[in-house]
Amino acid sequence: MFAALTASIPRKIGLLLAVLVALDVALIGFALWRMDYVNATYTKVVRGDAAAALEVAQAHRSLQGYARQIARYGYADSAETRATISQRRQALADDYMARMRRAGELANGRGPLIAELDSRFAALRANVTEIARLNQAGDMAGARAAITRNFDPAFDRLRDDLDAF
Repeated sequence: MFAALTASIPRKIGLLLAVLVALDVALIGFALWRMDYVNATYTKVVRGDAAAALEVAQAHRSLQGYARQIARYGYADSAETRATISQRRQALADDYMARMRRAGELANGRGPLIAELDSRFAALRANVTEIARLNQAGDMAGARAAITRNFDPAFDRLRDDLDAF
C-alpha cells in the first residue's frame, strides 16, 4: 500500500486511469443490464396490451353477431329458426367470453375493467330469456318490444365500453 504512495507521478496517474476505466466498464455494464430490463418490461406491457386489444376487438365482433341473433327473435316463426338462433347465439357468447378471458390475462392492470364487462355481458344475456319466451309464445311484437326496451340499451352501453377499451 505504501508503494503506491511513493510511486512516481506517471505510475499514480496510470493507476488512477485504470481504476476509472474499471468503474466505467462496470457502470456501462450495469446501465446496459438495466436498459435491457426496461426494454423487456416495456415490450411485455405493449405487446400484452396490443394482444388484449385485439382480443377485445374480436370479442366485439362476436358481440355484434350475438346481437344480430337476438334481433332475429323479433320475427323468427319456426322451431328450426329458433334452434339455429339458439345455437349461433351460444357459440357467439362462448367466443365472446373466451376472448374476454384471454384479454384479461393479457391486459396489464385491466382486470377490474374486464370483470365489469363480463358482468354486463351476463346481465345482457339475462334479457334474452324473456325475449325467447315471448318469441316461442308467438308474440313477435312483444319480443321486438323487449329487444328495444331491455336488450338494445344494455347492448349499446356494452358495445360503447368495448370500443373505449
